[in-house]
Amino acid sequence: MGRLQICRETRKYRRKILFSFLLFFFLVFAGVLTADISVRSLIGNREGAAIAELKKNGGSFEICFMNRTFRINAEYLIRDYARVKRIISGVAGRQE
Repeated sequence: MGRLQICRETRKYRRKILFSFLLFFFLVFAGVLTADISVRSLIGNREGAAIAELKKNGGSFEICFMNRTFRINAEYLIRDYARVKRIISGVAGRQE
C-alpha cells in the first residue's frame, strides 16, 4: 500500500468518525427535545420545548436552561457598553 493510498484511507476514516459523532449528537439532542415536548404536554404546560428559554423582566434577563434560572442584570451591560463606546469614540477622535 502506497503513501498516497494510506492518506486517502486515513481521510475517509476521519470523515466516517466525524459523521458518526455528528449523528450521535443529533440523535441525542432530538431525543431530549422529543422527551421534553412530550413531558410538557402531559403536564399541561405551554406547548413547545423549554430546554432553553430567554425572558426579559424589566432591567434584567432570565435564562432558563434545563430548569435552572440564571439572571443577568442588563443595567450593568448597558452601562459598560456605553463606557466602551465612549472610549472607542475618544480614541477614534484622537486619531484624526
